[in-house]
Amino acid sequence: MKILTIPSKGSNSGSIYDIADSHVDREITFRKGCIFAVVPASYYGAHYTTHKSASAAAKASISTEFENKIIDYFGIEYEVIQTYDGFDLISTRRKAS
Repeated sequence: MKILTIPSKGSNSGSIYDIADSHVDREITFRKGCIFAVVPASYYGAHYTTHKSASAAAKASISTEFENKIIDYFGIEYEVIQTYDGFDLISTRRKAS
């Protein structure tokens, strides 16, 4: 299992849509074989999910009711794109915050 830590942000910095918490570090534990995580904004207090494929993460991201970000186990953010075959991910080349 891989654990990715998203450092906390100071109070009154960022927005309610950030996945980083304003008080404590947020740990994302990737299950065995999982590469991606769909992480809801910390404001909602919802739990993240982990996924083995880009398409599974994309489907989970668009089906959730919460604002979220998709990250890999290195902490890189991804955006969902629609293709002829369904949904896929494209890297933003930004570290998650």
